[in-house]
Amino acid sequence: MDYALPAAFLTLLAVVGVKRIAAAGVNAAWIAPSLIALSAVGLMAYAAYLAYPRKESVLLGTSRLVIPVWIRLRGVEGARHIVVLGATGTGKTETVKKIIAKQPSALVFDWAGEYDVEPTVKPEELSLSGLTVEEIVEAISNAFQLTTPQSGFLYNVLKNVEIKDLKTIIQRLQNLPESSLSAPEREIRAALLRRLTPCEKLFAGKEELKAGRVDLSSLPHDGKTLTLFYIYRCLEG
Repeated sequence: MDYALPAAFLTLLAVVGVKRIAAAGVNAAWIAPSLIALSAVGLMAYAAYLAYPRKESVLLGTSRLVIPVWIRLRGVEGARHIVVLGATGTGKTETVKKIIAKQPSALVFDWAGEYDVEPTVKPEELSLSGLTVEEIVEAISNAFQLTTPQSGFLYNVLKNVEIKDLKTIIQRLQNLPESSLSAPEREIRAALLRRLTPCEKLFAGKEELKAGRVDLSSLPHDGKTLTLFYIYRCLEG
């Protein structure tokens, strides 16, 4: 918000006031400067109001007229989601950092290693132990956009297996006897291994998902996507 609207309003009041006083026969020579001064005082008071820290709000910066710009994080009906958009170098990351600083229970998916939030956990340190086979297959299917036959094949391979980590899934696929697979199934297995093998170190730890930072910066794109869908399944459950 800029000075334009309040300035126009106060100026209009000053003009109307001067005209009415002049119409009443009073010398307006000394009244006009007084009204202008009053308008200036009003503008300064308005500027001070804008600059005053807002409860549950984040100061994003200033407008072209050096007016503080705040974003309210709570108390606005329906304001549950925030999208920060802008060209490169316009301050998107810094804006998000300010928002995170106001949210002590934030869970940050750090795609490029830009945020300093503690505690920090790497996807390799997370555990699959809290998910069922169905949930694991769903996460992999969504992350890699598997077809229905691919998802069904993966579920059938894993349904009687105790899954400790992603490497367990890869080994299970690798150890399937060739003679037990049809030609289409061999193609599906090969496709799954191509996608899963670069991510084999994921979810090999014992850490549970909690507030803090999940550092995705060192992962390939498929690994990042798979981790996000894994987290989604954990949060939904």
